[in-house]
Amino acid sequence: MIETAERAQAIDQEDAASHDRLWRCYTLLGKRPNVTVAAPEATGDALTALAGTLANADVAKPARLEAAAKLLAGLEAFMAIAGDVYPPRLPTLRSLILTLRPAYHAEEEPEVKGALASVLAALHAASVSIYKVDEVARSYATTQFRAQPGTEAANYAARERIIYPTTARHREMILKTGNLGP
Repeated sequence: MIETAERAQAIDQEDAASHDRLWRCYTLLGKRPNVTVAAPEATGDALTALAGTLANADVAKPARLEAAAKLLAGLEAFMAIAGDVYPPRLPTLRSLILTLRPAYHAEEEPEVKGALASVLAALHAASVSIYKVDEVARSYATTQFRAQPGTEAANYAARERIIYPTTARHREMILKTGNLGP
C-alpha cells in the first residue's frame, strides 16, 4: 500500500488520496518517541534541520528520537500559525517528506523507524489538510451557480439520472423549465 501511494506521488505530489493513504499507513506503523521536549521554533528552517538530524543514520539513536519528538511538536506549531507564513508551508512539507521517506525505508532500528513513521504520518496529515477539497465551499459555489437564470440545461445534465433530449421540443422544454416532462 505504501509503495503504491508513493508511486502515485511520484507522478502527482498533490494527490490528496495518496497523502490520505500514506497518512493512514504511517499512523498504524508509527510510534511517537517517548521523549519530553520543548517545541522548537515553528519555522521551515528549524523543521528542516530537525529532519536532517532524524534522517542521518550516523547520529546517535537518542538524538534522533529527540529530533523526531521536536519535529512532531514543531510541525504542530507550524501548521497552527494563522494566515500565510514565509517560507510557505507547502514547499517545507514536500521537502520534509522527500527527506524522511528514504530514511524510513532504509532504517533498521525499530524504535527510530517507528518515530520516522510517526513524523511521516503527521506530514501526510498536514498535506491532506492542504490538498483536500473543501466540500462545503464547493457545494455553496455549485448552489449559487445553479440558482442563476440560464443554467437550467447544465442543472439537468448534472443530475444523477438524465434522459437526453431527442427532439427539438424536448430541448426547448429542458431549456425553459429544467425538466423533461412526459
